[in-house]
Amino acid sequence: VCVFHAASTMNNGLYTTSNGNPSSPTPYDTTYSSRPETEYFDVYSPPISTTYGQVYWRMMDEVALPPDLVERFDGSVMAVVGYEVDQVRLVDGGEEEEVEVPVPITWAYNHHYGAWLTNGRKVRLVKQRRASDDHPEFRGRMEHGSTEFWLATPLQDGDTKSSYGTSPDEEIPLSHFFSEANGGEMRLSYHGYPAGYAQLIDSPTVFNIQPMQIDTWNRESSNAAYKPGGPLPRSSSIPSSAGYSGLIECPCSDRLEKKWWRTYDLCESSDGGGISDATECFKAARTIAQSPYYSDSITNDRNMPIGCIITQHDDGNIDVLWNSYDSDSAEVSKPIATPRKAEMSGSHIVAYASTAQVNVTVSLSSDTDVNSEQASDVAIITIVGPVDKWFAVGFGTDSMCLQPEADECPGGGPYAIVVNSNGQAGVEERKLDFHGPGRVLQSSINIESSSVTNGNLTVVLSRSLQGKSSDHYSFDPAVSSFPIIAAKGCSTEFARHCGHGPSSMTFLPVDAPQSICFKEVAGTIGGNIFHKACLPFPKSDLDVQHNPTCSIETYRGGLQCCRDGVPLLDKDQEVPWADEPLVYRLKFRFYFEEYNSNSHGDKNDPDPSHKSLVRLYWQTEARAGEYDIVQCPKGTPPSQCTQVITSRWQVRD
Repeated sequence: VCVFHAASTMNNGLYTTSNGNPSSPTPYDTTYSSRPETEYFDVYSPPISTTYGQVYWRMMDEVALPPDLVERFDGSVMAVVGYEVDQVRLVDGGEEEEVEVPVPITWAYNHHYGAWLTNGRKVRLVKQRRASDDHPEFRGRMEHGSTEFWLATPLQDGDTKSSYGTSPDEEIPLSHFFSEANGGEMRLSYHGYPAGYAQLIDSPTVFNIQPMQIDTWNRESSNAAYKPGGPLPRSSSIPSSAGYSGLIECPCSDRLEKKWWRTYDLCESSDGGGISDATECFKAARTIAQSPYYSDSITNDRNMPIGCIITQHDDGNIDVLWNSYDSDSAEVSKPIATPRKAEMSGSHIVAYASTAQVNVTVSLSSDTDVNSEQASDVAIITIVGPVDKWFAVGFGTDSMCLQPEADECPGGGPYAIVVNSNGQAGVEERKLDFHGPGRVLQSSINIESSSVTNGNLTVVLSRSLQGKSSDHYSFDPAVSSFPIIAAKGCSTEFARHCGHGPSSMTFLPVDAPQSICFKEVAGTIGGNIFHKACLPFPKSDLDVQHNPTCSIETYRGGLQCCRDGVPLLDKDQEVPWADEPLVYRLKFRFYFEEYNSNSHGDKNDPDPSHKSLVRLYWQTEARAGEYDIVQCPKGTPPSQCTQVITSRWQVRD
């Protein structure tokens, strides 16, 4: 439901600003009604329904703006000069009329929201997956660490902006993002812009919102005052005397199992790389690369690299060595050998992967000394699968879609090598469809050998690193790993598979010893990967302060423990008032003005009515999204019980 009128401040009270101009004889006016050219329209979200302790955190269905407003700005520009937010219930007001009643923040806590005004004719919101090779500093910048985020995406290439401005360089956005994480201050936070400035949008038609709400309402209370008594999970340390519900901090309950483990990487090391013993070394090696056979050994030799050493062989087998020599007691006259982390673009690298369907080894070589008619830059691919069924490997993805966009797959499936299909021991290359057989590609492979052992067919293939067409996969020796997907059929007839699964291939140089070092502690909460971007000093203090939010080992609560639809109570705690849902809507009031690209009418010196505002955002916790206020030791005087965090950043950040 949307309407628009002359400007009038929503019933949220008067705003207070802290950065007014002290030299001005009059304070800054935060009332929109004082602006004669300003109008507004109201937008209501679809209904939100929750029970006590439940989290509501999802993208809601889009809301169409009123037809009169859409028609008015069709082909022109709206200048949004501010907005207000509320959460309201619609109750019976008598005489068949519904009346808006504000929902207290002590009932429904708005942790944050992300909202969009969009030209729905040219742009739609699409859930995007963050690239797995993003720099760690940028992980968690949106969606609080999620690997997926919503992005306003043009329906046609090149339609990210329109051009109603005064010159080709002045373009008007087709979508604008509005977001805050003010918590209990959501209503009285001022979102007004100075005169002559606005968020400009071309031909808006729809409104979208993704709110995060927490139901904290003790149903024994019917007024806005907080009434303690609702249960909290055991991990919450907030006492009932705090005056607010501990649920707003998203305490971790046992409904979301927390797991963590040590991770490892190749490195340059002369001190053991943070690995404590042989048992950990052998376990670490198996996380670095798959192999059909690991040969583990232990030594104490100053003439060999110290710590955990892995060596890959051409057949995919791997030697793992733990050298326990104590470098602190080494003679100064004789240096200790330290292997360097090899470049993945070396002349000969190998990777192996095993799935329930097939085993595959890929050897990438820039040498010409291979038993093949191929020239240099050769990929040798060995695939092992059941002799009485077809089997296949798709490269560059761990699913049947190369580049998913929301629930669609415009690019289709991956390049795949299919073996033993249709009753023939031959091999074919295919460009798969999204969950479909796709089409056969022009062959780019040579069959080097084919043999059967113990019911398994082994084929050794060779082909150029560079794909023969855009549909063929190109192997890049500079890429240290890539995902694959494997499948096997029910027979040799190429049809729907009888099993498939993902894996990955990690390349190591052949016969070149590599050091393994401890990398970090990783983990999951409720099956979701734990992401935290606690930036190093000086951008953030959280890492150097060892704030509990930075590590899954010390993480007690926060956004990672809030999950849409999941109660924040422990599994053995009964959700109270389960038959009393709270139903309400979020309400946005957008204040707008007409935009004129040439308000003075001077063609030689056009002066637009509004300058376009760009939204800049930075947090003191610097991309961590949150932080813990650490409890002071018992007996600390209150005057000394303080915690300070600081972020030192530049505008370009």
